[in-house]
Amino acid sequence: MAALKILSLARERAFKRIPKLSKEDKNVYFIIDVETRKYINKIRTDVNKVGFLVSKVYFQTKGQFYKPALYDKKDIRCAQKVLSIKHDVDMNEYRQETFVQHKRLIMNHFGWTPFTKLSLPILTEYANNLVAVRQNKEDVLFSLVNYCWQHRIEIPTYATFSVLI
Repeated sequence: MAALKILSLARERAFKRIPKLSKEDKNVYFIIDVETRKYINKIRTDVNKVGFLVSKVYFQTKGQFYKPALYDKKDIRCAQKVLSIKHDVDMNEYRQETFVQHKRLIMNHFGWTPFTKLSLPILTEYANNLVAVRQNKEDVLFSLVNYCWQHRIEIPTYATFSVLI
């Protein structure tokens, strides 16, 4: 099935981009609650602590996970500061297996389920209902994103949405 162009190029890039966090956002999202502290205290390496915290912050803001190579250096430094890590960490050392494990922990922490092939029929049915009432494709996209937020399903990629719609 061919992908559908839903958003303008600029809006598509914004949808795919990691969250842009303001100073105020950072003051809120980088606060370490008791439950997060429990997770972080079990993590041995500094790079994994930073990776976990930045992944959690990005997930809280957009309901998605991003490749650690895309993490903003300012967000990494903010995580280091909050975690009292005095030296720079190299996110290239944040292994994929660890990242996947952290994704599971973060989603469990917030009561979300990962987007899987089992989620696809549910979203497809919802999208079909929206299309049946002749909503435009951009409205359908954002309705699907809202549906995922409401049902605590990990937000799929733009490419997944474009094929689905």
